[in-house]
Amino acid sequence: MRECFMMRFCKFFLLFCFSALITSAQAEAQDQKQLFLKLNQYYVFTPESYYINNDNRFMVPLRVVDDLIGADVVFNKETKTAEITFSDQEVKFTSDSNKVTINNTPFSMNTKVAYNEKTETLFIPVYILINTFNLNVQWNHTWKQLDINDERIMESKGIPDLKGSDVWRSKVSNANAFRMVHYALRKVHEEEMFTRMQIEFTAENITGYYIHEGKEDIHYWIKLNNSFCAETDTKEQRPRPYVKAKEITKKVIPFDINKGDALNYIVIWPRTV
Repeated sequence: MRECFMMRFCKFFLLFCFSALITSAQAEAQDQKQLFLKLNQYYVFTPESYYINNDNRFMVPLRVVDDLIGADVVFNKETKTAEITFSDQEVKFTSDSNKVTINNTPFSMNTKVAYNEKTETLFIPVYILINTFNLNVQWNHTWKQLDINDERIMESKGIPDLKGSDVWRSKVSNANAFRMVHYALRKVHEEEMFTRMQIEFTAENITGYYIHEGKEDIHYWIKLNNSFCAETDTKEQRPRPYVKAKEITKKVIPFDINKGDALNYIVIWPRTV
């Protein structure tokens, strides 16, 4: 009985600390510093930005839960409701409501689900998923980064195909050699049959030592509805200069979205080999 109580207490304490840290971040006048979401060793980005709402809750678009965390998601566009199932746990959300149903039991949240009419995107508070699905989480207040680590996530749909295209995966020496500092997705120009896009990001060497020439391997995958593209896995394809400890390196990655296609998400794995 004590063990079960302690597990519940530790879980509650972790969620309380996570909430308190988010509150602290919000209290600093909402400095607008960019938020980052890291699932295991992968930084993930969607066309819709994450944000902290007025109730100090980290909000994520539904596609993160479906495509990346790997839950089964049923979304009703007419009623703006979502049913999420993961590891035999079920959560039901409704837009603009603080009511949530977890395993057929109704609860009240201290925030509301939001719906963006322009992008037709449902945003949900991630803490409900952390609690219900018992996910391991760490919030870095300085970096404004939420880390979710769990062997069950990043294993659904097209993710194994993306990983399978990574021929250097088995040669990774440090899976967390860099942290993301800034990220931007920009439209460069639009043609009749495609749109030229561009990813710009900076990453800091957090290993504590020099990364020797040829060892930096900030890998990326760009997942579209009908296809995906990734860095060509030949180390000679681009210069890989040495990177000093705490040095920030910048990358610019152009890509095209064909007419009728759309961007789903972008995964960046900043590592060394």
